[in-house]
Amino acid sequence: MSQAGELSRSRKLGFDSLLKRTTMISNDEGRAVVECAGKDATKFEELEDPTKSSDPSVGKLSQQYDITPRDIQSRFEHLRELSEIDMTRLNKSIVRKIDMRMMPCITLIYLDRINVSNARLSGMQDNLHMSDTIWNLGISTFYIGYLVGQLPGNLWLAKANPRWFLPSTMVAWGAATICTPALKSGAGFAVLRFFTGLAEAPFFPGITLMTSSWYTKEESPLRMAIWHAGNTISNIISGFLAAGILTTMGGVSGLYSWQWFFLIEGIVTFLVAFSAYVLLPDWPHNTRFLTPEERDMAQYRILCSNGGKEEAAGGTWDGLRDAVKDPFTWIFCLLHFSLVTAQSFKDFFPSIVNTFDFGELTTYFIQAPPYAFAFVFAYAVAWSSGRNQESFWHIVLPIIGSAAGCAVLISTMNIGARYFGLFLLISGTYNGLNLQLSWETTVVPAPRSKKAALIAIANCISQVSHWFSPYFWPRSQEPFYRLGGGLVLVGCALVVTSAGLAKWRAIRLNKKLDEAEGYSENSGVERGWRFAGVSDIHYSTPLKLTLYLRECSVGDRQVQRSLTMQGFGRTRQDVIPTEITVVLAASSMWLIDTRSLKLHAFMPPDLPPYAILSHTWGSGEVTFQELADLNTAKEKAGYTKIRKTCELARQNGLEWAWVDTCCIDKSSSAELSEAINSMFEWYELSAICFAHLADLPVESPTLCIFESGIHKRACRWFERGWTLQELIAPKTLEFFDCEWNSRGFKTDSAVLRQLSAMTGIHGKTARILKNSAAITEVCIAERMSWASKRRTTRVEDIAYCLLGLFRVNMPLLYGEGSRAFMRLQEEILKNSTDMSLFCWTAPQEASQQYRGLLARHPSEFASWYDTESTSRKPISWAMCEQEKEFSSTNKGIRMDATLASFFVHGENRTCLRCTLFPDDYVVFIPLRYHRDNIYVRELPTTIIPSRTTRHEQETIYIAKDVDERMSINLQAKMAETLSIDRSLLPANFSLEMMETWPKNLWQSQRQQYALPGSKLFTCITSYSVYFKTVKVGEVCLICQRHSSALQPLRYALIPLQEATGRAGIMSQIKDHESSGARGQPIEAFSLMEQFIIDGRQAVDLSHGNISFSLFVTRYSETEESNDKLYLKVTSFQDLLHPLPIRKSKTISISDGKGPGHRLERAPQIGGDGAVVQPPKPCDIAEAERENSG
Repeated sequence: MSQAGELSRSRKLGFDSLLKRTTMISNDEGRAVVECAGKDATKFEELEDPTKSSDPSVGKLSQQYDITPRDIQSRFEHLRELSEIDMTRLNKSIVRKIDMRMMPCITLIYLDRINVSNARLSGMQDNLHMSDTIWNLGISTFYIGYLVGQLPGNLWLAKANPRWFLPSTMVAWGAATICTPALKSGAGFAVLRFFTGLAEAPFFPGITLMTSSWYTKEESPLRMAIWHAGNTISNIISGFLAAGILTTMGGVSGLYSWQWFFLIEGIVTFLVAFSAYVLLPDWPHNTRFLTPEERDMAQYRILCSNGGKEEAAGGTWDGLRDAVKDPFTWIFCLLHFSLVTAQSFKDFFPSIVNTFDFGELTTYFIQAPPYAFAFVFAYAVAWSSGRNQESFWHIVLPIIGSAAGCAVLISTMNIGARYFGLFLLISGTYNGLNLQLSWETTVVPAPRSKKAALIAIANCISQVSHWFSPYFWPRSQEPFYRLGGGLVLVGCALVVTSAGLAKWRAIRLNKKLDEAEGYSENSGVERGWRFAGVSDIHYSTPLKLTLYLRECSVGDRQVQRSLTMQGFGRTRQDVIPTEITVVLAASSMWLIDTRSLKLHAFMPPDLPPYAILSHTWGSGEVTFQELADLNTAKEKAGYTKIRKTCELARQNGLEWAWVDTCCIDKSSSAELSEAINSMFEWYELSAICFAHLADLPVESPTLCIFESGIHKRACRWFERGWTLQELIAPKTLEFFDCEWNSRGFKTDSAVLRQLSAMTGIHGKTARILKNSAAITEVCIAERMSWASKRRTTRVEDIAYCLLGLFRVNMPLLYGEGSRAFMRLQEEILKNSTDMSLFCWTAPQEASQQYRGLLARHPSEFASWYDTESTSRKPISWAMCEQEKEFSSTNKGIRMDATLASFFVHGENRTCLRCTLFPDDYVVFIPLRYHRDNIYVRELPTTIIPSRTTRHEQETIYIAKDVDERMSINLQAKMAETLSIDRSLLPANFSLEMMETWPKNLWQSQRQQYALPGSKLFTCITSYSVYFKTVKVGEVCLICQRHSSALQPLRYALIPLQEATGRAGIMSQIKDHESSGARGQPIEAFSLMEQFIIDGRQAVDLSHGNISFSLFVTRYSETEESNDKLYLKVTSFQDLLHPLPIRKSKTISISDGKGPGHRLERAPQIGGDGAVVQPPKPCDIAEAERENSG
């Protein structure tokens, strides 16, 4: 650590172990501040020693851990000179080594924990002629030996070498297991089980002691879950071994199958024990396979976890005496006893499963799944407990589940329910026992002798349960075992009670420690070591801790950052939240000292006055890391920019400067993202900005580059995306040419005229160059247009460089491509209702017919970029805004839209109204209905200016974007046609088409109209009617959709005579469409009345919005035919309901024989191309009744 980065010797900085993400910021006085997220931040300006308590015991306890990790590190010769990065690397190395060697050994040792129960099922009890009482006595004697050996064995282990002691005990119980097949009577069984328990006694508390001596309190619960799960795994393995051995080896070599079972498991125990002699470590200070550096690191970790208390302090009897006096010992004795009582079913688990009557082999196999589930469950809960440093609820909630499972087991004979109850019963009890072990070693972390005594005493007393619990599970209780189930329920109740006592005492002692130190949430006093495992540790407590630095430089910044990243050494403080959302220099700004060229970090709003550089990047730029070494930085081409910026800053009386190439650590994605989001503000806050136009020649009279003395082009600075905000944001901006000669300020009238011509910022909008705050008064589309001719190296940067112009923040995701600009528009939509955002136009060469509502690039706003006009459109933000809400959904952009109908490119189209300017001046965007009230934008190269006020209000969704492939699919899918069928005319009659309108929609080869995408349209077709070869009249067929709502077509058939003529009605209809009522439906029936001659009949059959017109006209009186000609419009059945057109529609023209005659209807073609059979013939009266109904 450099001298400038030394921390003041403030006390008790041992809180880093729980820091997940930390922020270090600094102000102008050189103080680095660590901020932790929370509701109300508490500021710790001084880290003083805690106030002495009037209670001697509490005062002693509060001072017991008053030591810093730095002090602990200085104790170890091999750690004193290590950096924080080296400490982190060494910590990972030691944890990995212990995980790989110790965990596998102690996990495998429980292999024979359930062998007696499985042997009972295979006939061991019957073969040795033992009654239930004798069998249960043998089970109990095991626990007598287990109890006798607990305390002396664990105290002995605290002073012995675990690598020799624990494997030796394994050899002893392996030998007893191998001797079991030689038993001849129940008495021998009881004696052998006693010595087996005596041999196994030191193991369980011993590995608990070892785990707590190698792992910190954050790591311990998960590791204990791993090896304690060995007990669960052993039940799984034992079940499969029992299925393989006990069912197949009976009679082999004259031995019973249970005898083979003991022999094989005893041999496996020997193999594991011999492996443990090699792999198992000793204590952290004397393990051989660790290097001296790693041994020191192992001790350092545990000392920090214990708050500095030595594990080896005190003698064996001192530890025993302290443990006996500590109330925690007896609380955890009760908790352990209760858990073992609740787990009393485990020795009888095969017998319980046997009551399911699945057969012997199946009974062995189905024992595995509940234990497998318990293993996964215990592992997950232990991880959560260690991460959150909480034990009470992690024990109580699962044990309540166990009680529920037990209740199910003893109350029903439903096999599925009982088997599910076993899952709950096993998972809760095994999880509780695991967490109880880590909890008791956390509240009593040192000395090792006291911890060993507590573990042994608690384990001894818990085994008392085994003296009487077997008598609660006699065979006579099958199949419910209600007596044993009642014992389990009592155990579960005691677990909740004892865990509550432990929590209550921990909270009470923590409060006393708070009083002794004078700690409260607003006291400003750091909270020292506390009893863990309870919720009063305030894991969400907001904190603000201050670390004082003499000076803050580049090198120190890196040291500060590495300090916050160490997650194992500083564990005195347990009140830090496990989730801390603070990033290094999250809102800080690194400035260059203009004299020393050193970087210093400052925190807004305490920023000093500074100059800032605006330039275009080139090769050889100086990075953040390179500026730390000025000799290296001077060799770079970009060093000249930094030096000249500092010189100009000093000339302007400024001591600080900012250059983006070296004042942002681009190796940190978080810092880069924060800097880009803050860039506009940084330029806005600067005292002066120097814009260096590196390609502007000295001889150029303006800010443009002249080529051949005539042609001129803009400097590269005016073409880059990032420099747009650098032009607008600064209050004072001075331009410099390639030789750093001043070319004027942006507010100079001459310079301002040049800027207007090159940037599109002119007229009334030019005032933003003098006051960047006025940028919010400029409509979004115009702001976008300023970037329409600018370019960036990376695709995403064209969006990121505009964040400040729209006052939005969003995360940076390099690699997302053009999606970044879409995200920018979505962010703008969250805070603005300016509809000019939608008023973009695609390039004329664009091939897509359909697009979404959002643009893909600022260049699509180029139509707003007007470099010639000096009288700009009004820019009042209020005038560009509608009182409507937009929301971005997975269906698209939802809005209460104003829709209207326009003829665009010869077609009647639905358009979105966007109010932009005063006097009701609006523009319209063509839309196309897709499905489910979702629209897409049609003709993206077009927007329609208009002053019309006729519109319809509707809540719709508009797709955000439509790719080219989807556009092609939509184009094919949305094609609609309207055809006219003339195949059913009466004999001797024919129709000749005279005129169609609109002509651009008529497809002459197919004799059909291609309907536009709009919901509103009108098609007009005129025919000459011939009888044989004589023209007897003319008719005009009008088809229209007369509402933007989802309504079907409307038809009118109008007879024409020479007096009116085809040209007359066509002219009237066209005049109607081109009049001021543009977009309104043609009132075909009112027009029709103008051309009905006296004596002609008109019958109107209407049904809702669907109209059919039947006209009766006598065209001629001939000898061949005296009948009246009936012309009737028919349609598909779906046109009788308010549904939109989906496929091709056919209008059939046929004849009838008068009002009372029957009409034959034509077969119709369905949407899938299948022929729809016509209904049976009906007369006109029936048709009228049907339509009116």
